[in-house]
Amino acid sequence: MRIDSNPMYRKIIVPWYDSDRACLFGATALSACLVFGLLGFHVAIIEYPELVWLPILLTALSGLALISVTARLIKRSISNPSQ
Repeated sequence: MRIDSNPMYRKIIVPWYDSDRACLFGATALSACLVFGLLGFHVAIIEYPELVWLPILLTALSGLALISVTARLIKRSISNPSQ
């Protein structure tokens, strides 16, 4: 992250893709992917047992990314409680 050019305040400039709104939108989309993967896992066990790896992969990847985004939001809210 870049530092603001004003030497008195040195506020961190957060890029748009790392803002709180973008992280919340990403967490919402990842939650939807996680639920979709869990539903797909349920269907794949019954109907297509040879393809059960695909919903497992979708669930695992979206879960890991959701944990990462949530940890970033928690870390940011702890470091800046005034915002």
